[in-house]
Amino acid sequence: MSGNFEAHIPALAAAKLDSFFRWSRRRDLRRLPDLLAPGEAVVHLGQGGRSPWWYGTSYWLVVLTNRRVLLLRTTLRRSLIYEYPLSKIHAIEARNESSGGRVTLHIPGRKVVVDSIYPKSEAAAIAEYVREHIQPPRPGVEPVQLIAKLAELQEVGILTVEEFEAKKADLMERIRARMEDIPEAFKPVEQIKRIAELRDAGIVTQEEFAARKTDLLAGI
Repeated sequence: MSGNFEAHIPALAAAKLDSFFRWSRRRDLRRLPDLLAPGEAVVHLGQGGRSPWWYGTSYWLVVLTNRRVLLLRTTLRRSLIYEYPLSKIHAIEARNESSGGRVTLHIPGRKVVVDSIYPKSEAAAIAEYVREHIQPPRPGVEPVQLIAKLAELQEVGILTVEEFEAKKADLMERIRARMEDIPEAFKPVEQIKRIAELRDAGIVTQEEFAARKTDLLAGI
């Protein structure tokens, strides 16, 4: 639990949240310190709703820390938490509406919308902080291209087979991690594209590509 909880979070809540919301979300405010990692600090607090409809229309405690965006809602039956690390957010939008502020988080493969944010000013404040602290996509070489370049170094003896295989395994893991951010319906198509790139780079054979493509097409 953060040592400055008693002074910091209740004071921030009192400044940002109305008395009824502080009372209705008192369980979330109490459990918030236990959710914070060492060195993690709360930057902004607000109240808001979750979109789309399957998240329900009830209000959530919206928490921005120096590491992530948290949405908390505790009821008598269950405790819910959604977390979005800043490292996973590649863009954010904010605007004011009649019902309150609205923030849209752009995460690879999907969007997360938090609306009816009160006070409205928190939407812009959250967006400004996130923009300043997220890491923009790094320009550079794709993992498949890197594997091909490393293979060339291994062929001329600059890298050993062991060094090449170790780095290739690391890059393949990056490719798999990217696949997790793709909506389920599009994963087979994206996998075919990736395997074609591996074939073109000479990392897999035409026969291996054709067999895997047949399996993936069967699953669409």
